[in-house]
Amino acid sequence: VVLRVSASRHVSIVAGVTSNCQTRPGHHQSHGSQTPLESPSAISVGPDGTLYIAETDLRHVHQVRKLLPDGSVVMMAGVKIECDCHEDDKCQCYAGDDGQSLAARLKSPSALAVTPDGTLHIADQGNLRVRTVSRFLPQMSSDNVYEVASSDGQELYMFNQAG
Repeated sequence: VVLRVSASRHVSIVAGVTSNCQTRPGHHQSHGSQTPLESPSAISVGPDGTLYIAETDLRHVHQVRKLLPDGSVVMMAGVKIECDCHEDDKCQCYAGDDGQSLAARLKSPSALAVTPDGTLHIADQGNLRVRTVSRFLPQMSSDNVYEVASSDGQELYMFNQAG
């Protein structure tokens, strides 16, 4: 679980579900606390208040989820791997550079850092890499046109001032 300690020393669960502890009557739990976490290993807070949580069980779960300020939990990076990254040398536990973060194969994310512009850096310890997830915002070309590629890279959409 991920806990929040207020300035007045009150503790509340912000993410995860307690499996061994009973919550007291009147104990505050946020929306994110209704979502189970898979062995959280690191957290970081973004400039907008988003809480990023790295999770790994060292075998099949190697992912980063984010808890948005509204309390919803969404996947940010990584996929569940069917084989055992810890035991199986043939397991494909590294992939996805220069692609979508949800298709990236991580191996034991161990630390997170978020820069002021919202770029997320993941210490992918098992792959001996620092992986970066940045927001993709198209830049205007010299022709005053925005170009956006489709997710499969097969089409290019072009937008001018009129849309």
